[in-house]
Amino acid sequence: MDDRAGIPPSSRISRIIHIAVLALSLLAFLVGLLLIGPRILAYFSFWALGGTMLGMALLVARDRGWRIREIGVPIAVSAVINTVLLMVEARTGFDGATAALPVFAGLWVGIIAPLAQLITAFPNRAFRQPRAVLAWLALAVVAYILLLEVVFRPLGFMPYAALPLDDDIARLRVYGLMLALSFLAHAGLFALAHLLERNGLMPRRG
Repeated sequence: MDDRAGIPPSSRISRIIHIAVLALSLLAFLVGLLLIGPRILAYFSFWALGGTMLGMALLVARDRGWRIREIGVPIAVSAVINTVLLMVEARTGFDGATAALPVFAGLWVGIIAPLAQLITAFPNRAFRQPRAVLAWLALAVVAYILLLEVVFRPLGFMPYAALPLDDDIARLRVYGLMLALSFLAHAGLFALAHLLERNGLMPRRG
């Protein structure tokens, strides 16, 4: 076991999956950038995709023997963000950016990549530091909100109809809901990881 990473080494199949998910996520991001432009950065689905790319890149680096002190926290944060994305899409469907992509790219960004990141987090024992994950999760969500308010709103663009430019109260409500869903997903994933570990379905903490 790699103590620096805090997670067990990957099997050959897992290493191939990590590389494939990273490559396809990067390709989907580039397709979105070409078709939609910099505005894709305003969409939560592409923030989640960025988290997937980061998580997979860290796993690929670990698989290649790079010395990484701790990768569980960013992988868990990405898993939580992708879970929030899946929760929102289950209720509202794909957002404008994801729907504008070619079919497979849209499915990758909206469903396949989030599920891949979420599933990968469990065997890699990412859910071991709830306080650290919660702190970085809150920071990531606040950073996304600040990007919308400081960069995109002054440009006259907001990515969702629920975030009207001229209604501060409506936007605050959506931001509060986003934070609440993030904390709910965080609690649910850590509880599920604990249950799987206790029943021998996931490697125990080292």
